Amino acid sequence: MDSIWENVAPVIGTALATIITFAITWAAAAFQRLTNIQIEAKHQATLHSALLTGASWAAAQYGGNASMQLQQIIDYARRSAPDAVAALKPSDAVLAKLAAAKLEQVTNPNVSPVIG
Repeated sequence: MDSIWENVAPVIGTALATIITFAITWAAAAFQRLTNIQIEAKHQATLHSALLTGASWAAAQYGGNASMQLQQIIDYARRSAPDAVAALKPSDAVLAKLAAAKLEQVTNPNVSPVIG
């Protein structure tokens, strides 16, 4: 009986070490995915808030000049949320669409804007 245990113990030890290593690696990867998702959501919320604030300001400052309003909204978002812009890396086209949607939201609060 002792000789069987002496032969099996190293195999069991190696198997257990492999299982524990796998579990730790999986848990670390799951934690990283979760925190990256939370960080990305925070950046998205920050960017949308900056765009909405910029839209309110631009609508008040530039009246009916939509082109100037949109540029000011984008500039405001880039200045007030630089970390979010750097992390999310939205293209100019995406920022323009988001700015237009936020401007529509501010100037026509009863209309639900569709981005697309």
